[in-house]
Amino acid sequence: MAPSKTQPALLGGLTIGVLSALPVINLANCCCAWILFGGALAAYLMQQNHAEPIMIGDGAIVGLLAGLIGAFVWVIVSVPITLAMAPFQAAMTQDFLSNARDLPPEMRAFFERFSGAPTIGLGLLLGFFVMLVVSSLFGMLGGLFTANIPGGLPAAFNALANFIPQGLVLSGWRMALAGQPVGDLLSTFVIVTGIGVVMFILGAAMFRKRFA
Repeated sequence: MAPSKTQPALLGGLTIGVLSALPVINLANCCCAWILFGGALAAYLMQQNHAEPIMIGDGAIVGLLAGLIGAFVWVIVSVPITLAMAPFQAAMTQDFLSNARDLPPEMRAFFERFSGAPTIGLGLLLGFFVMLVVSSLFGMLGGLFTANIPGGLPAAFNALANFIPQGLVLSGWRMALAGQPVGDLLSTFVIVTGIGVVMFILGAAMFRKRFA
């Protein structure tokens, strides 16, 4: 009998959507960390409700479903957050425009429209479709690597995972399943979040250098 996927997918999708929408915390999603985590969580919960080891296909499917649900949860949570942050974003845009005196008129007009309600709505719509694709893909990967893989992953994949953020997230998840101390898990979380913060700072610096 195939394991039930509904509840694990819902809980995994809720985790993906909420953590991907919360400000600051969502910086870890620069490497799809929360999406991988949500897909892995869905597969783990499905395994907990099933006596026999789940198959790779089951893990991939429940991760995919969690990713799809996560995209819808993300847009629902993002709407009130975006509306609440809109005045701050508008103020930051005006501050940027007042300092960028050499900005071409076309770019200035673009940034002035950027803080408007129609543009915010369009941004959420585009973000939803991007999230739908990315969340489905990486949620499926998270579920796939949490499911029972005969013989485990090749050694090369395990070695590569130590040097990429996605690998760190999955490694932290396996540590949690193995009952490792909270301090070890916290260090993985800090590293992944730090990578997200660094990428954000670099992106913001490049943006300001380009248009200042």
